[in-house]
Amino acid sequence: MSSLNIKFTPQKKRKKSTIQIHKIKRWVIVAVTLNLVVIGIHSFFMLGGNWVSVRSQWDKVFPENIEVTDSIVAPFIPVSSYYLGHSYPTDSLMDTVNFQKHLAHYSVKLKDSTTGNMAAIYGIDVSRWQSKINWDDVKLDTAPHPLQVVIMKATQGDSIVDPYFEYNWKQAKTKFIVGIYHFYEYQATPDAQAENLIHTVSLSSGNLRPVIDIELACASCNKPGVSKTKMIRDLKLFLAKIESHYQVQPILYTYTYFYDSYLLKHFSDYTFWMAQYAINPPPGMRITETDSTAQPPDVAMWQFSSKGRINGIIGNVDLNFIPSYELKSLLIQ
Repeated sequence: MSSLNIKFTPQKKRKKSTIQIHKIKRWVIVAVTLNLVVIGIHSFFMLGGNWVSVRSQWDKVFPENIEVTDSIVAPFIPVSSYYLGHSYPTDSLMDTVNFQKHLAHYSVKLKDSTTGNMAAIYGIDVSRWQSKINWDDVKLDTAPHPLQVVIMKATQGDSIVDPYFEYNWKQAKTKFIVGIYHFYEYQATPDAQAENLIHTVSLSSGNLRPVIDIELACASCNKPGVSKTKMIRDLKLFLAKIESHYQVQPILYTYTYFYDSYLLKHFSDYTFWMAQYAINPPPGMRITETDSTAQPPDVAMWQFSSKGRINGIIGNVDLNFIPSYELKSLLIQ
């Protein structure tokens, strides 16, 4: 028996060693492959590549449209950041102000002495991310406060139209004060972007003035991707064309950091819709007409949370606040 043990033990050890070597080889192959992928991506961008070229190649492989589950046709979007919407960064300011907490705080400050009601208006803004909405249920959801204003994404850049815009607009405009926003892209030409919005949206008396969403144009960006001079020049050209067509000055949506970094001193005569997920309003917002808050920016609307829960809407939705005295100036007359 001892001779047998002596004979087979080396074979078992060799077998075990062989398995370990194979494992090491697999991990080496994985590590080398990952490094090659990283080097390839880095080289692609260093040589002038961008996501637009990626998207154009991807579009040749995949069909232009797909049918979503609720039967509304939506363009196929292979790159997640291609379709954009409000993306106020919450990592430095936690989004913890829910509807109930906000209402409790401001209903005391803004009680109308004549009627006893709150001198403010609440609303939501929606886009493709909210999918198909049951607007009857939204209207019936009056807790903790009735909603009066709905702003919906209409267009983005020079060619994208929100796949739910036509449905949302038709359903919501009979129940709420409605408005639209265009997501501005810095790489697209001002004229083409303006034409996209103008051809998609007709506005009339009682609608909100058109809103232009101006922020970083991808989830991982830390700069607009063009020089500040070009950004300001193109944005002014775009806004001039929008104002000329609709005969009203657009409202600008952004957040304080972006305003301070890129828009300050260039758009001080515009009305702003600001995102700030906190109990206190963004700089420049006057809660009452007699408020002594320093301006600019002239902030008339405040997006105070991205985590609203409203009947008729699957998942979260942005919540907005407008002091009552500001409403008339925000509407097309």
